[in-house]
Amino acid sequence: MSIDQLIKRCKKQESKAQEQLYKLYSGKLFSICLKYCNDYASAEDTLQDSFITIFEKITQYKAKGSFEGWLKRVTINTALQRYRKQKVFDIVNEDLIEDTEVDIIEDEISLDFLLKLIQELPDRYRLVFNLY
Repeated sequence: MSIDQLIKRCKKQESKAQEQLYKLYSGKLFSICLKYCNDYASAEDTLQDSFITIFEKITQYKAKGSFEGWLKRVTINTALQRYRKQKVFDIVNEDLIEDTEVDIIEDEISLDFLLKLIQELPDRYRLVFNLY
């Protein structure tokens, strides 16, 4: 089944089509959620909220531009909305931050290690980092 057919079926709220769409894109969208959330459970919640929004708003999708791009934009917006609702702001006292030096022996940093470092950033810094 083509993606256009899948979208049409999702617009008709067919649960089988929604399940297929979820299976097709959940991995990619979850990786986006991990970038914006500070833990795995929060990323899972954001992913579920994103798919709820996607299924509610899929009728608004016009075939202009990439469908995957639209899905990513909905997911990022959902993550940002969840962050704003939390209203948790980390106040960073720069005097308490130690200067750290990282010696990189290998030329490449593993993706998992990099993702872990990004998740350890304070929320506001992580959001700004992910926007760029």
